[in-house]
Amino acid sequence: MERQEEQQEKQDWTDAIARVTERTISPEELRSRAVQTNPQKRQDGLPRGVKRKGPVMTAKMRSFANAVAKGMSPKEAYKRSYDTTGMGEASIQACSNRLMKDERVSALLESLWEDVREAVITDAVTTRRHVMSELHKAANDPEVAISVRLRALELMGKAVGMFTDRVEQTVEQVSAEQLKRELEGSLSLLEGLKH
Repeated sequence: MERQEEQQEKQDWTDAIARVTERTISPEELRSRAVQTNPQKRQDGLPRGVKRKGPVMTAKMRSFANAVAKGMSPKEAYKRSYDTTGMGEASIQACSNRLMKDERVSALLESLWEDVREAVITDAVTTRRHVMSELHKAANDPEVAISVRLRALELMGKAVGMFTDRVEQTVEQVSAEQLKRELEGSLSLLEGLKH
């Protein structure tokens, strides 16, 4: 009887191992199934269960950074982005300074300022190109008055640096003895005026 129970127990274990083996998936099939799944995502776009590294940038922080990037002072941007009722001016200033030093805010500000710099440079180049084109048209149009054509040529020349005034400076070496004599002469004139 015991022998029969042992054989039955061995058979149960063998059957259990066979069932587990049947359910085992190869690594390739596991990868393909993982790609096919569509994980649930949070509002910020990350899959559920994935944790962010470090502290999160809040909407108020983004609002503060955008206001500063648009030209507001940090203090005014803080007042606009946060509830400051019951806060003194010194507290608001301290909080805005603390936010300006926050690495998340400073990184966002740097990014925003870089975008602004690129836009200004692009606008400046476009504007310069347009102005030079219009001046060139005016300078070469025979129907335009000669004074206007000359003025257009003058402005184009100034834009390319043709008419920069060169100032020459000469440095006169003065010895200490000569300087002393000039000072004594000036002092004696002043003393003569006092009497």
